[in-house]
Amino acid sequence: MLLNYCFYVSIFWILMISSCRSIPQKVGFSDLHNSAISRLFNQKNEAGLEDTTFTVSRLGIRKAGGQLFVFSLGVNRFDMQNPKTVDISEVLQFLHNFRNYTAQNYPNLVFAENKTHLRKILQQGKTAYVFGLEGTYLLENKIHYLDSLYTVGVRKITFGHRFHNQFISKPESRNNSTSIKGFPELLDDYSVISDEGRKLLEKMIEKQMIIGVSHLGKTAFQEILDFNQGRTKIVAGHSNVKKICSSTRNLTDNQIRQIAENKGLIGICLHQPMVWNTKEKADLQKVIRHVRHICNLVGAKFVTFGTDFEGRISPVKGAEKLNANFVQNLVLEMQKQGFSHREIRQILSQNMIHFFLNL
Repeated sequence: MLLNYCFYVSIFWILMISSCRSIPQKVGFSDLHNSAISRLFNQKNEAGLEDTTFTVSRLGIRKAGGQLFVFSLGVNRFDMQNPKTVDISEVLQFLHNFRNYTAQNYPNLVFAENKTHLRKILQQGKTAYVFGLEGTYLLENKIHYLDSLYTVGVRKITFGHRFHNQFISKPESRNNSTSIKGFPELLDDYSVISDEGRKLLEKMIEKQMIIGVSHLGKTAFQEILDFNQGRTKIVAGHSNVKKICSSTRNLTDNQIRQIAENKGLIGICLHQPMVWNTKEKADLQKVIRHVRHICNLVGAKFVTFGTDFEGRISPVKGAEKLNANFVQNLVLEMQKQGFSHREIRQILSQNMIHFFLNL
């Protein structure tokens, strides 16, 4: 009896050790579109990453093996009575304050000044970050604001975000309205880049800023790629695959190919309606289907994650918090779907690092 017990205990521990070894160690995690800073801005609280009750926290980033994050700020733009609710000066001041606060209080969370600095941060085992801005309406036709945004650390701007503005507009030939009462008109597949929008794009290209094409309809997407001609990097920071889920935010196979041809990057988003069309609660298995589709279409080096954690999203099952369990579950699901150790490391972090080191 004792021998049988010892035998089964030994088998149990062999299986446990084997299982642990099957999980790639030190894969790290990077995020092309993390919206936690939007919460901090709304709370006017530079120290908000200390609060572990939220989806994203400093502790959670560390436990997830955080390597490089784009903290993307999407502000509350409109209400029914007051179409201008936030001034760009407030955004600039907050980003400046956040950088100062992290520099003084978070030694392992460091703003990456440039490519050389980014490499040094990663070599030291710390987490690097830069800022992103979701939407261009805050610039209010004053393109020189781009200089100030760049100075405080904005390196990526998602060109459109839900509504038309002075840079992206409805064609004069279209008379039908796509507006919600009390709000500007919504972006759609017919929205176009205005003359002022082209000036803004040119300025972004001069500064080698990353142009985000998530949220854009088909026409504006194509106009931006045609205008850019590969001069600066293009990303779909938080978009999935339209062939799997027909959300208007998701990308067609042709758009995925175009981003890859421009040596861009696609960040897979964890928002339920962009992952799966049915009312059935999606999970990480469904998320990885989007990853697999892109890998099969253009290769593994053009895909990463742009979680949109703490954006206005309904996260899939298994993506309730950014922490070690979340990353481990991603790894296990990717293994189940046939990804190699090398591919997993690429997609979870190395693709994004390589992308930023080659800006």
